[in-house]
Amino acid sequence: MNPRGLWWAGVAMALMPGLGYMVWQHTDLTLPAWAGLPIVVGPVPVADPLMAAAALCELASLGLLITAAAVRRRARTPAIPEAEGDALTDAPSTPTARRPADRRPAIALVGAVAVSVLAVLVMLPTAAFALLAQSLDTPALVGGAGPSGCRVLVVDHTFLLLGSGDVYAVPPGPVAVARPAGGYGADDGYSPVAMGTVSVIWEGDGASVNVWSDDGNRPAAWSGTVSCG
Repeated sequence: MNPRGLWWAGVAMALMPGLGYMVWQHTDLTLPAWAGLPIVVGPVPVADPLMAAAALCELASLGLLITAAAVRRRARTPAIPEAEGDALTDAPSTPTARRPADRRPAIALVGAVAVSVLAVLVMLPTAAFALLAQSLDTPALVGGAGPSGCRVLVVDHTFLLLGSGDVYAVPPGPVAVARPAGGYGADDGYSPVAMGTVSVIWEGDGASVNVWSDDGNRPAAWSGTVSCG
């Protein structure tokens, strides 16, 4: 493996989420409507696909940078020749050949180091923020699938004593974009998904969904019909 190629691939992946965000903010580029919605891949719901993609980019970048450093270190480690049997030779040792000096221009070397440092400085907070955003959302498919394969997704958003949530309809398919159906608020960081206070009753192609709290001090209430039609 080429350590230089691995290193620059890691640098590119580290900068990709930040550059994409800058392009989106400073141009007329508009994201499609589904970009801000949860997706469901098979049985796995993803509450925020963009943040999940950013986190995966940064983690992949870290893996590439570590691999590049390990490959480069292994390449620089001199091989130790094996002795032939038990015979010892008194042949004079030959001086180790010096590596040729790096003739790249100093400005290119400084630029490469600066870009690499920038990538690491961008990677760490971006990965931390993306992982934090993922930890604040609790998505769950509830109630099983309906006759047509439609499913119900509930996403809890909790932060300290703040809480809220959204209810979605998930069309059938291996990869599906959720469709908003309603939302609710909660007190004291109450999570209906974690507490199991969500019920789904299918009636044909529609589901009657009820969200409630375990007591009156932490209200979280929503009820309605969810359908993929």
